[in-house]
Formats: sequence, structure tokens, C-alpha cells
Amino acid sequence: MSDAATPPADPVVPELMTSGEVAALFRRTTRTIRNWVRDGHLRPVCIGRTRLFRRSDVDQLIDGQAGTAADFSCDDDDVQCF
Repeated sequence: MSDAATPPADPVVPELMTSGEVAALFRRTTRTIRNWVRDGHLRPVCIGRTRLFRRSDVDQLIDGQAGTAADFSCDDDDVQCF
């Protein structure tokens, strides 16, 4: 029996995390997360001035499969900003 208060996950919409949530997961500061973005280890999804991170990208970083600065930068056209 599923919990009625928890809606089912939509497979089309990726789970997004704040920099604070990512920092807490890695036991690092939000400053470190900003450095990881700058260095190309994480790619943000920008909504207005808010930067969020796909859970799948965070999981790839945990698994050691994240990109490098050579793969992209925050100024690239493929960084999603809404």
C-alpha cells in the first residue's frame, strides 16, 4: 500500500536538488558545490537565479562518472536555463 501523501515520481521530470542538499549529501559546503560547478564536475539547471542539480548528475558524480571542465562550462549554450 502506498502513502497517499507522497505523489508517485514522474519519470519524465528529473528529481532536482538544491546546492544545500547536494552539499549535505557530500558533507561539504555550498561553496564547494559552486567550485565543482566552476570546475565542471556538476552541471546546474538554472531556473531564474536558482541553480538546481539533477539527482542523476549527482549520482554520476558519486559513481565517478561526472564530466570534467573540458566537457562543459557554465557559459556553454547547453547549460539549461529557464
